[in-house]
Amino acid sequence: MSAMSHTHRDRMIRNTITQCICINGHYTQQADGFDNMPCSVCHQMIMWENVVDATDGGSYGSIPYGMLRSRFSQGVDTAGKHELFRIPTDEETRAMRGSR
Repeated sequence: MSAMSHTHRDRMIRNTITQCICINGHYTQQADGFDNMPCSVCHQMIMWENVVDATDGGSYGSIPYGMLRSRFSQGVDTAGKHELFRIPTDEETRAMRGSR
């Protein structure tokens, strides 16, 4: 194997999607390369993140929206447009990532 092909293999591209909940409780997802952006709903700071490995179309580490909704939903905002979520603790996040 040549040095070039070995180097290419070691640089496998990793795609990620980040599941987010902002300080106001809005759930959003950020595509790879758009991390550290404010909430796309209210433009406030993201307080909870779960990075999902989406390489090759996968979803390793993803927490299903239905699971988040059933455990952390707190209703909708005053305009009735956006569902609001409580921010999971680190322990709750680890447990959800492992319960697929």
